[in-house]
Amino acid sequence: MGDESGFEVQGDAIMRHASTVDDVAEQVAQGRSAASSVVIGRDAYGFLCQLIPSLLDPIQDATVNALQEATDSLQRASDDLRATAREYNASDERTAGAFRNGSGP
Repeated sequence: MGDESGFEVQGDAIMRHASTVDDVAEQVAQGRSAASSVVIGRDAYGFLCQLIPSLLDPIQDATVNALQEATDSLQRASDDLRATAREYNASDERTAGAFRNGSGP
């Protein structure tokens, strides 16, 4: 490694990654939807074990909530990635414009 400093950012690559994160968010949202629509009948475990479904309800609720939080976080992350890409692209355009106009960075 020489005297190189700085880094290179490809706004298009960040935008593609944001789309991938969107796809994952959609898959998690589908999982959340499926988890919230599943209901265990009170007689699913027979007469003697009728209490079991009510014991599992809090676990299912926590799972559905966690999946919603994951979906929200992924959507925020993809929004932030897009904002970051736009900022990098705008900064590059400002710098390129300054060079084109002869005023430097």
